[in-house]
Amino acid sequence: MPKTSTDRTITLMWKTKTPAGWRYFPAQFHMNHGDYEVKPGAVVENGVEVTYPQGKFFLRSYVHGKKVYQPVDSCHPRDAAQALRAAVEAQRIQVSETETTTEHARAQRHIATRKNGIPSLLKDAAAAYILHCEKLGRVESADDARQVIEEFRKATGVVYTSKITRADVLHFCSWLKSERGNGDRTVHNKYGRLLAFLRFAKVTVEGLEKGDRPTYEEKAVNTYDAGQMEQLRNAADDYMRLAIDCAQQLGLRYQELIHAEWADLNQCMFTVRGKVRAGYTFKVKDKEQRNVPVNADLCARLTAWKESHPGTMLILGTASDKPNTHLLRQLKRLAKNNGLNCGHCKGCLGREKECAEWTLHRFRRTYVTTLLRAGVDLKTTQRMAGHSDLKSTQRYLDAMSAENVLPVVNAINW
Repeated sequence: MPKTSTDRTITLMWKTKTPAGWRYFPAQFHMNHGDYEVKPGAVVENGVEVTYPQGKFFLRSYVHGKKVYQPVDSCHPRDAAQALRAAVEAQRIQVSETETTTEHARAQRHIATRKNGIPSLLKDAAAAYILHCEKLGRVESADDARQVIEEFRKATGVVYTSKITRADVLHFCSWLKSERGNGDRTVHNKYGRLLAFLRFAKVTVEGLEKGDRPTYEEKAVNTYDAGQMEQLRNAADDYMRLAIDCAQQLGLRYQELIHAEWADLNQCMFTVRGKVRAGYTFKVKDKEQRNVPVNADLCARLTAWKESHPGTMLILGTASDKPNTHLLRQLKRLAKNNGLNCGHCKGCLGREKECAEWTLHRFRRTYVTTLLRAGVDLKTTQRMAGHSDLKSTQRYLDAMSAENVLPVVNAINW
């Protein structure tokens, strides 16, 4: 359940009579087909899950730091979950409208101060840049900019754009590594996004040179092998198995996967395209639609899944037919719960024990490699994968060339 600031937290509570009297407990949930469902009467008391079947659901929220309980009309777990979703969505819209209004006001302040030659606040310049990206239809760029500028502010404490120094930018890069744990390539990308923002804000950082840009090594293409795929599919339920197969056999990016709709599927052809719906907007990377052939077996399974889930719009949507933004975490937990973690990466050694080797994008890499191994030409593979640059597809071919040489190397009498 979403938790932001104290006043924005909404929790579904179960009020029930215990041996110690009437008490409120947070309702307990379990995952079912990509969505959370309420466990009827289940609560955690003294660290142990117990069941009190008699009671009533309430929504707990905070107003100026004080708890407020609002009764839910129905005692049915499904109705209670829907009431929670509705309350959270209503709050999200309200917060979003407030934040949008604030961002627009900051953007206007930035424009006004820049015209008058007055030093602009970092927050105002950031709001103007984010608004600029959104007007150009660059939704992902706007989200990335919002994150990077906020991280820069936290790392440096800079208030005015005119006060940004080379030392601030270099400290930001080292902070991303030490505090955020970002890899070399991520730091490189965030540095580029920060510079794009500074160019927009007409900020010249004295002494900053081309050589200050963080460098990184291009990693070898990392794919799943047949054994890993078999283990994962055997451990998955029907929903996750379908999600895995769509990711691997269609080569979709994460956002493309969770926003895939039945309307995108026409017989055995899947069209990757943007869409505007109530509650979300999705735009294809580089604004290029593409058609992806679907093999007959997966096409038949998708048809059967649609028939068993009538009235839905999204192929891999949640029970409330919303994009499943928890899909990556579900994948990692599936691997962890079935002993498939590598055991030595940062993720495995971290608090959550979620392996960094299991990612949704790795299915996409497996897809591209599989096409090339099957003899699909480079240009067609580029088009099916949605790569804007042929060099991106060429990387997979280079990796395959090294693999193909291995039998030759083994046959040499060294």
